[in-house]
Amino acid sequence: MSGTEKQDDMALFPDAPGKFFSESDRIVTLARESRLKSYFPVLRKIDLLSLNYPSLPRNPSQRAGYVKKVIRSSLKKAFYAISHDGKLCQACLDFVSKIFYLAPGSVSICICGQDDDAASRMVCRLFGSTEAIRITFPEPGSITVYANPFSRRKIKYGRYHLRQDDSVKAHVIDLLSLLADASVLNALFESLTCSSVPLVQNVYECCYTEIMQHPQRTPDEMQITEFIRAKKPVPYERLFHFLCTQNGMVPLEGMSTGLSSGLYKLFCEVLEIFQDLSHENEYREQMTRSIATAYMTKKNIPESILKAMEQTGFLHYFKYVEFDEDTDMDAVSAIEKEFVAMNKEYFSGSVFPDVNIRFRKLGKHKASGLYYPSLNTLCVDIRSPSSFMHEYFHMIDNQLGDLSLEVGFQGVVKQYKDAFLKGLEKESSSVKKKMEGCSKYNINYFFRRAEIFARCGEIYLMRILKAESSLLQPNLGYAYPESEALDSLIQDYYQPLLQEKLAHSVFAKAC
Repeated sequence: MSGTEKQDDMALFPDAPGKFFSESDRIVTLARESRLKSYFPVLRKIDLLSLNYPSLPRNPSQRAGYVKKVIRSSLKKAFYAISHDGKLCQACLDFVSKIFYLAPGSVSICICGQDDDAASRMVCRLFGSTEAIRITFPEPGSITVYANPFSRRKIKYGRYHLRQDDSVKAHVIDLLSLLADASVLNALFESLTCSSVPLVQNVYECCYTEIMQHPQRTPDEMQITEFIRAKKPVPYERLFHFLCTQNGMVPLEGMSTGLSSGLYKLFCEVLEIFQDLSHENEYREQMTRSIATAYMTKKNIPESILKAMEQTGFLHYFKYVEFDEDTDMDAVSAIEKEFVAMNKEYFSGSVFPDVNIRFRKLGKHKASGLYYPSLNTLCVDIRSPSSFMHEYFHMIDNQLGDLSLEVGFQGVVKQYKDAFLKGLEKESSSVKKKMEGCSKYNINYFFRRAEIFARCGEIYLMRILKAESSLLQPNLGYAYPESEALDSLIQDYYQPLLQEKLAHSVFAKAC
C-alpha cells in the first residue's frame, strides 16, 4: 500500500466518530485517481500479458499448457517475421538475446555451421540445415544446447552423440519451448518488481504464504518463495532439469515439473488480473467512442417536466436530474420515496454531488440502465426502474475509486466466477453458446469486475438483507448464481463497505 493509499484509507476511517468537519469545509469528492487508469498502463508494458489468448480455459488446470502453446506460436511468428526465407541471421540472434535480457552477457548465443566442429556438424544433419543456433549457459557447469527454429524435421529433443565417437555430444532442444519458458520467467520478474498493482502483489503474497505454510516444502517450491522474497529473477539455468548419470549431471530439456507448474500458475493468475483490467478498459473505451446520447440533456423539454426536474427530491442526492418527457411523474414520486428510504437505510443517506442522474428510454442502448464512469452519469430506463440499484452500485464502485479493483474484493470475484461457471453447466446449449460468443453480453461481460461488484451488491440487498423495492431486479437468473460460499463472502465484504467505509466517507449525509 502506498503512502497516498494509506492517507485515503485514513480519510475514510477517521479516528473520532461523529461530525468530522464543518459544513463550510466539507469535501465534495474523494478525488481519488481511478485504479483502472493507474493499474492498466503498468501491466500493459509487460509484453507477454498483451498477447492474444483468445480461448483461455476457464479450468485452471488447463491454462498452463494453453498459455505456453500461445507463447510458442507467437515466438514462431516472430522468427518468420525476422527471416522470411527461414534462414538464420544476426537478427535472429538479437531476438533471442533480448529474451535473455535479465542475464546480459552471461548467456552466449551464436550461429554455428556444419564446418565448425563435430558437434555442430552432427546437429546440422539432425536439423537438415547448414546452420544452427548454439546457446551456452555458464551455470551450473556450462550447459550448451543447440536449436533451429526453422527446422521442419520432427526431432526427438535430447542428448545425442556419434555412434562411432561417443565423445562428440550435443544437447538438442526445442527453442520455442525454451524461449517461452524464459519469457514467462521475465514476465513474472517484471510483474513482481515493476508492478505497483496491489492485485498482482497479492498474487505473489498468497503464493508465498501458501507454500510457507506447508510443513514439507520441495526444492522447487523453495525456489519460488526465494524468487518472491528476494525479488531476484529465477536463474535461466533453471530452464533445465538434470539427470544424474555416471558421467555427471546431464541437462534435460525443460524445467522440472514442480517448478514449471508453479511458475506458470503464477503467470496465469497475473494474466487473469490483466485480462480483467483489459476487458474493463475496452468496455469503457467503447462507451466513450459510442454516441452516448443517454447522457446528453434532451432539447425542447416541456415546461411541466422542467419544473419537476427543478423541484424533485433527487436533487438532494445528485448534481443534476433529468426526466424524459414521457415520464410518469406520479410514478417518479413513488420511486423517489423508495430511493430516499433505501438510501437512508442501506447507504447512510449518501449524497453524490458530482453525479448526474437521467430517467429516460434507453431502447437504442439495449440496456435498462447505464453508468458512464468518465461522465459521472447514471441513467435509468423509465420503463425498467428495477435497474436503479444495479447502476447505483456501479456508481459507488466508481466514485470510491474503483473498489472492484481492490485486493479486498478479489475473494468475491473468484467465488462469483466459480459459482457462475457451475451454474452455467445447468443452462441450455443456447445460453452456453451465447456466453462463449462474441456478442456484447458474453462471459467476458459478466466477468467484468465492475459487473460482479454491481450484481453482488444486488445479491447483498435482496438475498441477504431481504430488501424489497421497485429499484431492485426481482428476477435474479444465472447472472446471480446461487452459492452459500458466495453469499458468505458477499456479506463479509458489503456489510463493512456500506456500514463503515461508505458511512464514514465524504459522501455520507451529515446528520
